[in-house]
Amino acid sequence: MQFAHEGSQEIHASLQKQTIDKSIQTLSNSAPALLDLAMPDRPLVGDNETQELFMPPIELFVAQLCPYAHRVRLALAEKGLQATEIEIDLRNKPAWFLKLTPTGKVPLLRHQGQYVRESSIICGISR
Repeated sequence: MQFAHEGSQEIHASLQKQTIDKSIQTLSNSAPALLDLAMPDRPLVGDNETQELFMPPIELFVAQLCPYAHRVRLALAEKGLQATEIEIDLRNKPAWFLKLTPTGKVPLLRHQGQYVRESSIICGISR
């Protein structure tokens, strides 16, 4: 997509992210109620069970001592999302990891085949 003005791309990306966040929030708020209607005899759905039923898994590539990876862990926990953590040795980065992110930096989040780099973007921190 071509943008006529400088900064338009960032504004578009920000609006797109806000729309996605609102959709996710709406789904997470309504999913348990919809399940109650469809399956009244089932046990109550908690956040983790709702995520398992409605959301493909999230993978988070981290390094144990990385403060940015820790920030992402906290943000995901705050949102009630679970991620499968894949530990990366930053001193000996695997070749397959460098194919995913040429910079070789963590954290890296993978969800539905899409990759999100930079902890501030993953956490939704605006600058």
